[in-house]
Amino acid sequence: ELAAVSRGYRLLLTGISLLALALLSAGAYVMIRRFSRRIEEISATADRVASGDYDVVIERDAEGEIGGLTAAVDRMRRSLLVQIARTETQRGLLASILGGLREGILVVNRDRGVVLVNEAFRRTFGAASRIPEGTPMIEVVRERAILDTFDEALAGGEDISRRVAIPGGRSFELTVVPFSSESSGRGGAIGLLFEMTRLDALERIRKEFVADISHELRTPLASLKASLETLMGGALSDPAAAPVFLDMVTRNAMRIEVILDDLTDLSLIETGAVVLSIEPVRLESAVRDVMISMKARASARRVRMVSTVSQDMLIQGDRRRLDQILTNLLDNAIK
Repeated sequence: ELAAVSRGYRLLLTGISLLALALLSAGAYVMIRRFSRRIEEISATADRVASGDYDVVIERDAEGEIGGLTAAVDRMRRSLLVQIARTETQRGLLASILGGLREGILVVNRDRGVVLVNEAFRRTFGAASRIPEGTPMIEVVRERAILDTFDEALAGGEDISRRVAIPGGRSFELTVVPFSSESSGRGGAIGLLFEMTRLDALERIRKEFVADISHELRTPLASLKASLETLMGGALSDPAAAPVFLDMVTRNAMRIEVILDDLTDLSLIETGAVVLSIEPVRLESAVRDVMISMKARASARRVRMVSTVSQDMLIQGDRRRLDQILTNLLDNAIK
C-alpha cells in the first residue's frame, strides 16, 4: 500500500514538475524572443547605417542594456553623419582647388591605375570628362616621356623632374613624386605638370632681344671708336676734318644713349614702374616735331612723309612717351 501511495505521489510530482518546466520554458521563450527581436531590430538598423542609409530612425523605447545599446547605435549614426559631412566639405574644397589649378595633376597607384586627375590635365591631353578610378594610365596619357617618368619614379622611389614636349609645340616641366601609405599598405605617385611653353617663348624672345641689342650697339660703338682713333691720329688738329669726326662722335653717343633709354623704358614697363605724365597734347604739333627730327633719315632713304592730322586735334597723354611711339613708328616705316 505504501509503495502504491508513493508511486502515485511520484507521478503527481513528475506531472507538476513537467508542467512547471513547460510554463517556465514558455515564459523564458517569450522574454528571450522579446529581447532578441529588439536586438535583431538594432542589428538591422546598424546594417542599414553601414550600407549608407543614415536617415534611419532608431527608437529608444527600452531600458537597461538594450536601451544603452540603442543609444550607442544612434550616437554612432550621428557621429557618422558629422564625419561624412566634414569629409564631403573637404572633398568639395579639394575638388575646387584641383579644378582651379592651371597645373595638371595626375595621381596613380603602384599598378599604374589612375586614382585622381584634375581638369587641367584632362584638357591638356584630351581625356574623357569622367575617368573611372583604376583606369590604366596609358589610356589617359600616351606620351612616352610621361609614362617613362612615372615608371622610373615608382621603380626607384625617388622624385624625378624633367622637361617633356607634346605635339602642338607645347612643353611642360613634369615632376613625379612617389608616395606610400604604411597604414593601408598602398602607394603610388603624384605627377605635377607645369606648362613652360610661354616661358620658353619668353626666353627665346629674350635671347633674340639681347642679340638685337648687341647688334644695335655694335654699329655706333664701332663708328665711335673709328672716329676717336681718327681724331687721335691727327685729325683733331685738322680744322676741316675735326668738326666732321666730332659730329660723328656726338651722333653715335646720342644713338647709344637712345638705345640705353629704350632699355630703361622696357625695364620700367616690365616691372610696372612706368609713370605717365598726362596732360593736354596737340597731336599735330607732336607729329610735326617728330617728322622734322626724322627728315634727314627719310631724305637719305628717299621717303616722303606727309601728315594729315588736324591742327585742332587735342588729346590727353604723355608727350614724351607719345614722341617715343611716333619716332619708333616713323623709323620703322622709313626702314
